[in-house]
Amino acid sequence: MKYMIAAIVLANFSSFGICKDMRIPTCEEAAQAIMDDIEKNGSGDCAYLYENAKPISVDKENGTITCQAIAERHCFDMPEENYKRNEKYTARYGIVVDFLEDTH
Repeated sequence: MKYMIAAIVLANFSSFGICKDMRIPTCEEAAQAIMDDIEKNGSGDCAYLYENAKPISVDKENGTITCQAIAERHCFDMPEENYKRNEKYTARYGIVVDFLEDTH
């Protein structure tokens, strides 16, 4: 929900030309933002890691980058919740706004 609100605000700013000069993040920076958000707002029951983040597409006009990374989750007290998979996500001006799909 927080991502959606931020995305709507940035979309409105970009339509007025306010965000036109903002730098598009790299996939690694967007992955780091995901991990930082989980660490800040998560319960702490699980550890997350995003590795090998690579761009799939970049839309400079709209300030978005679509990426793919290997996501790992390690839950200390719930090993059945652990996973390692490819995830695709889209970031707009550094804020991850959408996870596109999970592929195993």
